[in-house]
Amino acid sequence: MIKDDTSRTLFRTHGGFKLFTDNVAITGCFKRVLIPGCAEDTIDLVCTCLETLQNVIRDNDENNKCMVRIHGFPDALLTVLGNAPATVQTRCIRLMLLISQNAVGRAAMVSQFDNIRLLVGLMTFVQKSKTGAEDAAKILNNLALEKKFVGHFSSRVSEEVLPAFENLMHNCDKVQSGVFPSCLSFMGNMAHDVTIRREMCNRHEFWDASLSVMTRYSDNVTQPYSHEVLHPLLGLLINVALETSDTLKSLAPEICKKTITLLQCQDDEIKGRATGLLSRVLPHLSEDAMTDLCDRHLPKDLIEILQSTTDDTTKRYATKTLTVLTQSKEDARREVFQTDKELRTLCSLLSGSDDVIIANIALCIGYCSQVPGVSSSLVGSRIIRTLLAKTDTTNSTIKQNCAITLAKLASSDPRHLKEVQELGGIGILNSCMKHVK
Repeated sequence: MIKDDTSRTLFRTHGGFKLFTDNVAITGCFKRVLIPGCAEDTIDLVCTCLETLQNVIRDNDENNKCMVRIHGFPDALLTVLGNAPATVQTRCIRLMLLISQNAVGRAAMVSQFDNIRLLVGLMTFVQKSKTGAEDAAKILNNLALEKKFVGHFSSRVSEEVLPAFENLMHNCDKVQSGVFPSCLSFMGNMAHDVTIRREMCNRHEFWDASLSVMTRYSDNVTQPYSHEVLHPLLGLLINVALETSDTLKSLAPEICKKTITLLQCQDDEIKGRATGLLSRVLPHLSEDAMTDLCDRHLPKDLIEILQSTTDDTTKRYATKTLTVLTQSKEDARREVFQTDKELRTLCSLLSGSDDVIIANIALCIGYCSQVPGVSSSLVGSRIIRTLLAKTDTTNSTIKQNCAITLAKLASSDPRHLKEVQELGGIGILNSCMKHVK
């Protein structure tokens, strides 16, 4: 009976692992169990062997390494995973989960297993299995912690891995509840590798599968499981959209249309991540596509998000998106002014401490000042004083953006110019005039 560390050590030092290479009865059962309709005693013996191995390696790193290094063992385990009866596959998954739960086991798996075959096998199992799928997803996430594992796929991810993941997304409704979000998180971790991320960004099939998932769960955002799916999905897409590709540019209008619907939900986390995806994809849109988003009142939605959220990351996403819109579209500038009277929300954000938000808001106010009535509505506010104060920084982007907006306000209303002069800001104004179009 293997029940403590001493018995586990004795198993190893007395040749216990040779049972799985030299014992004909055991090696034969591992082959026969792959045959459809194999005998129950064959299934029982293989299950017993796999359960024994679990006991042997539990809390024993040396046994863990020795087992994974058994000649032919990794290949046999993957073959069993793909072809044996369900009861055997489930025990196989339990053993692999135990191996992957510590750094020693993960490193051994990554070095000894065929990593492509392992990943595709686990994804396939997740789709088809009714038991053990959750454990298979845990294995995937454990393996994603190993840089070497992720690195294996940098040059080969499009061959089998992404097609398997895309198939999983298209069939997500058939996957056991709770497992699919874990798989999305796994791919989100994989996407931290720049090469893998670029491959994802460049694949039409990847975006098509992702949008099909978004569509499926957008109609029921209030359901807890929809949140569980959309949260990691949007995180993955935000990450992938760090890159650019012709595929992303061609699909940008559709991505934005699908995403903008999520801004109406009551789930602040989903709303924040949807805003993040828009901030990454919006710069790729054509003028006509941006007009369509203005017709859908995206500027109004963004202002309302800025008025309600307390999350700085969401604010960064929203201000970036709003700046891109107001730079390009007169309709966006007008809607911002109509929604945010006297630009109070934007001006309050300008007084904050986040450099990214300040830089974007300064530009956005400058763009909006081109709308008739905006500049005069700001007379008597603290906008000039705040902009001048924000130019006193080592951040060159903030310094330039604030200076540009100061110049626009001063040139659009003599009362702003007078205040600039009174506050000693004329030197800053003169230095930035070359930036004003």
